[in-house]
Amino acid sequence: MKLLLKKGKMGEEKVYHIYFEKSCIFKDISELQFKLIWELLNTEYNSELSYTEITVNPTKQRELIVDGSY
Repeated sequence: MKLLLKKGKMGEEKVYHIYFEKSCIFKDISELQFKLIWELLNTEYNSELSYTEITVNPTKQRELIVDGSY
């Protein structure tokens, strides 16, 4: 099995949430973890599974945390 991970724009990362029916069963997992888990689960429970992909920029998040003026 060959896994390719894509680098996003300057420091962006992708995280994933996996849902079984409407319940979140994996939250904030990395792209590598997602690809491994999704391949295993999707063979057995493909009609009940869904996922969301979220692009995160850790640099911008740190800036928001540091700048508490809002």
